[in-house]
Amino acid sequence: MTYNKDAVYFPLLDATRFVAFIPVFLTHCFITSNVEIENALWFKQVTHFLNIGLLGLDYFFVLSSFLITRIIIEEKNHFNSFNFKFFFVRRSLRIWPLYFLMILLGYITYYSGILNNSLPPFISFASFTLNLYISNHGYDFLFFLVILWSISVEEQFYIFWGGFLYFLSFNSISIFKAIILIVGFLFILISLMYRYTHNQNELQLYFHTLSVMGNFGVGIILAWLSVYSKVFLRLFDQFTSLHIGFIVFVIVFSIVFYTNIFIFPLAVWIERMYFSIIFALIIAVLCFSPRVKEWQKFFSPFNYLGKISLGLYFYHAVVITIFSKLMMHFHIAEHSWQVMFLNPIFMLSLSILLASLSYNYFEKPILALKNNFYRKD
Repeated sequence: MTYNKDAVYFPLLDATRFVAFIPVFLTHCFITSNVEIENALWFKQVTHFLNIGLLGLDYFFVLSSFLITRIIIEEKNHFNSFNFKFFFVRRSLRIWPLYFLMILLGYITYYSGILNNSLPPFISFASFTLNLYISNHGYDFLFFLVILWSISVEEQFYIFWGGFLYFLSFNSISIFKAIILIVGFLFILISLMYRYTHNQNELQLYFHTLSVMGNFGVGIILAWLSVYSKVFLRLFDQFTSLHIGFIVFVIVFSIVFYTNIFIFPLAVWIERMYFSIIFALIIAVLCFSPRVKEWQKFFSPFNYLGKISLGLYFYHAVVITIFSKLMMHFHIAEHSWQVMFLNPIFMLSLSILLASLSYNYFEKPILALKNNFYRKD
């Protein structure tokens, strides 16, 4: 019998990846070469309100840690051990091809003189520590390389957490269970302490690994509860439409008033934890509540966009980088209707096209290799 590698596949989560990409895109897509528009009060208000891209990344961090931890727990439960090498190869096959393609593209454009922004040291990319470089030096370089900071954070988590659970998996199941839960809470505590002591440093709050650890901690605890707590699963069995509606109301309210609430020191301190818990609830509802199965038909149109969301994240930054250069030479971002409607639609469409082509003709053949790195009974 072959180990069921699809045991942790939850269909409704695919579409949410695309939904989480949208705030990231909206944060980046409104650019103009018209100084009057740039300085207009309405434009500043709109772009300030749409400065919510971090929320999309926070969702991805929680989702990643939930899925990764659950995969590892399921493997431990099935084989009484965890194969870190296979895990690492699978993650690398998913992330590295696009990641290093972006780096190659960045260096080609830099040394060819097409784009003359300076670049961070290559070691920052190769060692997946770009977020730490940005935390200390800022992000005044190629935009489509700046966004790689989140990949650095995720890779740091994969390597540390996978390696840690590999050694932990040699222990009994009771020790394995207990330490995973303890470390999940420890991640949250470290993150809160770091954010408290760096409350005035925007770069550290946004980009530093220790600031993000709480997101991973929440995802770890969610995975633990979903496997080991029958009470937790029964809770979501009993979820009513009213409960789900309340969660939706809270997230909508929090986003609408985001720029009004999360400006105070206390709110800034707990921001990531607050949204991580909400995102964990959303994930739990979509994975474990029987009520959401009837929503599948509404999610289905976005499933494919969710599957190519990694490419969307990479390629939207390339499109916006190129577009920001073109608009300085051509009159394509001079009018408000261009800036607010036509250009974003065009950039999103082009990003989807590039991500789709990349997924089908570049990523898919590589992803097929992952099947060679699952354990068999």
